Amino acid sequence: MYSMGAIYREFLGLKLPKILPNSFHYEHGWYSSENAIITDIDIYQSLMFVMSERRKKIYEEELRKLNIEREVIVTGSPFFMYRKIKKIEKSKYANGSVVFPCHSTKEIEVDYNIENFCESLDRLPNEFKPCVICLHWCDYNNKNVLEKYKSLGYKVVTAGFPNRSNNFKFVKNYYDILSNAKYTLSNEIGTYTFYSVEMGIPFSLINKGEVTHHNKGDLNLSNWNIFDKFKASEISLIMEEAERIFYGINYEVSSEQRQFVELEMGSNEQNMLNKYQLRKIVLKSYKDINYYKLIKKIILKIKNKIKYISNKLRR
Repeated sequence: MYSMGAIYREFLGLKLPKILPNSFHYEHGWYSSENAIITDIDIYQSLMFVMSERRKKIYEEELRKLNIEREVIVTGSPFFMYRKIKKIEKSKYANGSVVFPCHSTKEIEVDYNIENFCESLDRLPNEFKPCVICLHWCDYNNKNVLEKYKSLGYKVVTAGFPNRSNNFKFVKNYYDILSNAKYTLSNEIGTYTFYSVEMGIPFSLINKGEVTHHNKGDLNLSNWNIFDKFKASEISLIMEEAERIFYGINYEVSSEQRQFVELEMGSNEQNMLNKYQLRKIVLKSYKDINYYKLIKKIILKIKNKIKYISNKLRR
């Protein structure tokens, strides 16, 4: 997802056919949860890439309980890799703010009062304006959400469809948007928080606690049943810590914020394998892929594609 497979391949110099699956699986964003992601456990890959030592310990403990042999490696954020490879910096013409509202997924629906949120944006100091709303693809395709922001006078953009791993389209779009911002804001801590701070862009958390999440079927949320409602701060102590660090209007990136990002997203490269060491491990790991699970996944993808085309033809 989010171009990350392509980023890892470029960073590691893997000149492999696109059709060849990756021997590694990876977290696609920042997770405040103290649990391993269920769908990251039952995989065909023989390597698991995570972004921090905290997440590595969580996965290693879960794999030990399940008696699964899989190497877990801290790589830091692939987006950080991409930004450095492409030498992307904040534009000298950057102005105003990019706002990343808390987003929905297929299985989780977020609920917050858009009018109240926009009133908070309207009250921001002039230095933070104009505000551009950057919606996740799920919300951008929700007419109720998109049209509400537009009706309130906001320009709305999106980085695009996230479920593409083998090209750079999403990450390029994302940094095209982010690099033109002087500030970023949200009503919840998210991966965008870390991408902003790593790039030297101050992030502000506003309207804290006003977002409710509705679990519509995400199996990874082991603490909540389907249809349960919950707040982000209920997920973990690390989320509470993040909210404390970033809450309020921030005109600059503090040393505490930067250190938090380094710990949680691995931007401190001193403790990580270099790309040559990692490349060697990845190439060796192809022999350990669970090809039975891989074939099952390919068959499922083909079935879903046929179902999608069939439904489209019926319309």
